[in-house]
Amino acid sequence: MADIKDPVRQRVHAALMSCQTPKDLWFLRSKLFSLISKHHCESVANSRVARLDQKLRFFVSRHPEYSADELPTGPMALLH
Repeated sequence: MADIKDPVRQRVHAALMSCQTPKDLWFLRSKLFSLISKHHCESVANSRVARLDQKLRFFVSRHPEYSADELPTGPMALLH
C-alpha cells in the first residue's frame, strides 16, 4: 500500500496493524482489495491480496492456537 496516496490508506493501514487474529485480517481483505484496485487495477489488487493470503495461510499453519476452520468461507475463501 506504500505506493497509494489516499486518506483511506491510513485507515486501512491502522486497521491492519491492529489485527489480533487471522479472522480480523480476513475481514479487511475486501477493503484492501478495493483500495488497491481503485488506484491500480483489479489484476494488481488480485496479486497483492494473493500475497496477503499466502502470509495468512503460513501464519495459520504454524500457530496451533488458530485453525483454518476459523476463517470464513465463501466466494472470497482461500482457494489454495
